[in-house]
Formats: sequence, C-alpha cells, structure tokens
Amino acid sequence: MAMHHEDREEASREKWHVVGTPSLRRWQLRAANAIWVRLDQTDPKVLVAAATGAGKSLLGGIVSRRLVRERGCQLVILVAPSIHLKLQWLETLAACGFKVKDASNESVRLAVETGELADYDAIVMTYQQLQSDAELWVTVARQVKTLLIPDEIHHAAVNQAFGEALDMLSEASCWRVAFSATPFTTSGKRLAVIDMDFKDGKWIAVTLPGAEYSYGDAINDRDKVCRRVEFHWVHGEATTTFRSISDPEVTKTRYVCLDDEKISDRLPADMLDPDGKIATECLKEGLRYLTEFKELYRRSAMMVRAKSKEHGGRVAERLRWLVRNNPKWSFYKIELVYHDSPGAHERIAQFNNDDTDIIVAIDMIAEGIDIPRLRVGVWLTNILTRMAFRQTVGRFCRWEKQLDQILMLEFGKDNAQATQFAKIVAPAHVLLKGYGAEIEKMITEALERQTKEPGPGPGPDPMWERIDGSSQTTGESRTWAGQTETEVDLLALFDRAAPPERRGLLNSVLSDVEKIAMARGMRGESRAGPPPSHDDEVPHHRRFEQEREENKRLVDAIVGRIRRSMTRDLSQIEKNDLYSRINTAANRHADLRNGVTDVAPLEKLVKRRKYLHMLLGDVIAGRRGFADI
Repeated sequence: MAMHHEDREEASREKWHVVGTPSLRRWQLRAANAIWVRLDQTDPKVLVAAATGAGKSLLGGIVSRRLVRERGCQLVILVAPSIHLKLQWLETLAACGFKVKDASNESVRLAVETGELADYDAIVMTYQQLQSDAELWVTVARQVKTLLIPDEIHHAAVNQAFGEALDMLSEASCWRVAFSATPFTTSGKRLAVIDMDFKDGKWIAVTLPGAEYSYGDAINDRDKVCRRVEFHWVHGEATTTFRSISDPEVTKTRYVCLDDEKISDRLPADMLDPDGKIATECLKEGLRYLTEFKELYRRSAMMVRAKSKEHGGRVAERLRWLVRNNPKWSFYKIELVYHDSPGAHERIAQFNNDDTDIIVAIDMIAEGIDIPRLRVGVWLTNILTRMAFRQTVGRFCRWEKQLDQILMLEFGKDNAQATQFAKIVAPAHVLLKGYGAEIEKMITEALERQTKEPGPGPGPDPMWERIDGSSQTTGESRTWAGQTETEVDLLALFDRAAPPERRGLLNSVLSDVEKIAMARGMRGESRAGPPPSHDDEVPHHRRFEQEREENKRLVDAIVGRIRRSMTRDLSQIEKNDLYSRINTAANRHADLRNGVTDVAPLEKLVKRRKYLHMLLGDVIAGRRGFADI
C-alpha cells in the first residue's frame, strides 16, 4: 500500500529528530534531506541559501548530529563572522548534544601536540581566529574526520584573507556545509568553498545552492517565518561647496539630485547630516511609523543605521531633540550601540526583552541578530552595497509571535488583514531603490558573473575640503513588493475614507497598497484608480515602464493575498493557473488581446492597473477568492 505524503514526511522527520530540540519546519526538513544527498557524493559540499530568521543554525546542528551518528564524523568546526553569531552557534550546538567549546588557537595547538584532540567534538570560532593560524586548523582537520560549517560565507570572498584561510581548511575537511542569507560578494568574485568551472577562457562560479529557502518562500510559509517589508523613500537634493587645499581662493560646488538616478552619485554628507532636511525627514517618518505601530503593539521598536560613531552620536542627539518637542514621542527611550561599547554583545541580546524604543547603531545589528520587535528601520549611512542593505533589512523581516497573537484577537484567525509588515525609510538613491525592488526575490544562484557591482562612487578628494553645504527634500514615495506610488496616492485617499476610531489601528496592520484598495471600498467608489499625479510631467517611456511594473506587482499582491487566506498550500500548477486567470481577466477588461507587450497602449495599461486595484480590494475585503477569479 502506497504511503501518503504526510506519512512519508513524518518518517523522514523521525530520521532527523534530536532530543531537546524543536521539530524541524517543513523547509528545514526538505533542506536536511537535500543536504544529506549532497554529502553522500564524491565531493561532499553544499551551499544553503536561506532567508533571515529561517532557522539555519538549528538545521546545521541537526545535520551535524546525524553525520556524527551515521557517518563517523569526529569534529564539527563552525566558523562565524561575529562574536554574537559565534555565541548563538555555541548555544545551538550544545542543544543538539555537542560538547561544544569556544577554544583558543593556543588550547587547540596544545591538544594537537598532546594527543587530546578527541576531547573536542565541536569547536566554534570566528573568521578572524581561523585566518590568524590557518595551518593549525588544517592540521586539526587532517587528524580527525571533520565537518566544516562556514556561516554567512559571503564574508569569505576568495582573494581576501578570510577566504584563503577557509579554502585551505575546506580542502582538509571531509564534509562542508555553508550557510548564507546573501550568498554573493560585493566585488562579484566567487565565494570560498564554492566550485569553479573554466569557461570561455576564465574561471566562473557555477555552484547553485543545494538547498534554498528564499524570502518569498518565507513570507508565504504557513510556519510564519518572515514578514513583508515596505519601503518609504525620501527624495531630495543637496548642494555642497568645496575649497581647494592648495589654493583657498578656488572653490567648486557639487549638486546631487536623487531624482536624477545616477548610479555613480554618492549620498553626500549633507543628505545624511542629522540637522539637514533630508535626514531629519527620514527620522520623522520613522518616528511616525513607530507611533502607528505602537498603537497596536506597544513593544514595536525602531533602529537607525548611522555611518560612523560620530555620526551616530549626532543622530541620537537629533532624535532626542525631535522626541522632546513632540508630546506623542516624548516617552521614547533612545540608545546607541557600537561594536566596542562595553558589554555590546550582551546588550544586543537584551533588546528583544527590554523597553528600549529606538536603537542607533553602525554595523553591530547587521547579521544573525534576532530582535523581532524591530518594525521600523531608518537608513542613514553612505554604504550603497546590495549586501549591506539586504543584511540590514533582514533585521526587520522576522515574524513576531506576540504581535501575531494580537492581530488574531483583533481581526480573527482566518482574516486576511491579520498580517505583519515592517517599514524601511531611506533616501531615494537609485541603488537603494533597486535593492528595495529586489528584496522579495531572494538570490537564486551563486554568482556566475565576474563583472564588478556598481559601488558607491568616488571617495573624498584629498585636494578639496568641504566648507559649506545644504540639502532639502523634494518629495516622498513608497514601495511595496517593488511598486511605487506617490504619498498623495497612498495616504490621502485612505485617511479620508477610514473611520477615525479605526484609522490608527488600520495604519499599523495594512500595507499602503492595501490602504488604497480598502479606502475605495469604504467610500463605495468605482475604484477607478488613484488620483492624477501630474502625468504630463513624466516622460511617456517612464510612465509606460511604471505602469507595466505596477501591473505586475499588483498581480503578485493578489496571488499572495489569496495564498495567505487559504488553509492549504497551492500546488505549482494551481499557482500558475491563478496567475493565468488573473492576467487573462485583466487583459480582457482592458481589451489587451495580446497581453502586456512592449507596444501595448499606455491608456490600456492604466485601465488594466485600475482593474487590478479593484480586484485587490475585493480580495482583501473577502469578496473574491481562489474560486472567484
């Protein structure tokens, strides 16, 4: 008699059970089985690409335990990028039954010399510790059957000291399981431990993740792993005057406008100046969102990422001035945390359980930090790399269980409104906006390109010194799932239509796109789309691309809403069918017989978008569902 899917899953789960640890989530179970297959191959190595908060460390610990039990693994070496992640892995491996040690290079060298290496069955260290004496760890791995686990492997790019040391240790290890939420490097070069292939006269990285769990997967998972992130962009311009060092009489002026969308533009100091208009507006928007979130869940918190210690101190002072001068914010507690602050790691661990409202940090809270109550982020650093942005945004993606319980009590367990999301406020630089648009699409391949990613532009000119500058805001926009609308489109309609006694609550649980649809439903309008937004001022080709992108994002939002409202997962065939039915209905409504093509009339794309807005509103309100499209 054939075994049912649930029975097969339960049988598979039993193989991975470790006493004293939580039961594996469904994605972890699938990943564990995929890892096991790869570790049985001739060259046993595997890359696991999984979203922030997915539970990579538990997966690593349980795979390690089974490898010890069934394959004779004698030592697990875990390499982490930071002290905080190192402490997390120590705790996880101990829970999985390992006699794990935080061993120094000196103590391990003594154990090798005295033949006492058998006293170790798991060692956790940082990349710095490995790099400081890579030969020692190669000797260790050659003496005992070793599993190497590099965590956040993007820190170990080849041609950097960490990567070279990790490659040496990898060659000496029997098994390798690498983890990362962002499996790529800023330089575009290959990752350590990842295979290479010689093609067209050059070496390229070709290894795809052996197990993958994207941000999109995590959002739609019934296990409730990640929540959505919505972006608020502050537009503006800055003028900076410089004086020549060699000739003080000679000056030059640099003008930067974020709407010009030049990749080479840095974020000038005047745009990030806490006393300037752009940074101040970013902080104010963050405080407004924090206040809205606290109306429903008072433990909601905000984090500001600053560019330096001096800058962080000024940001904190500006925040204190803002909260002192607004009664709604006056009780907020603000704290600065730097990597060299006394007890910094212990302090970070306490944040999720204390009553601090706002954290100002540089890079301490970038990876592996679990503070689910962080729901508002403000980006005030001049770093413009994809990795830094994604890792920071990852701090706000984790699902908050306590908030989930409140939402269910307020809206009911099966109500589609009972969802979580976070807000990120940032200057509207073209690179940051691009990363924001990508954020729901977790990287699905290890890097195959060797072209260099656009960086933040040229650094300061040593021949010139800044003598004056100013910045001002020129507008705001918001992005949800890659879709951008003007502030008037997104908020004015909702604020006019929402009942005053429910407005604060709805602001804290609904995304901006959903507010538009709900507002039209409340007013009983024809849902004919957002009000005019000075279309004549926007070039036709840009309007066309905006409309096409908005159409696509609305279809994704409708499918996502329907999937979250169902009590079961849709098969891939059902998902494809749902996309097809939605697109077909929208094309029919707009009389687009050939669908959305490069030659589709703009006015028909607008009509199609308005129909999709109406359909999203119906889905949110529960008037339409999977069977009604």
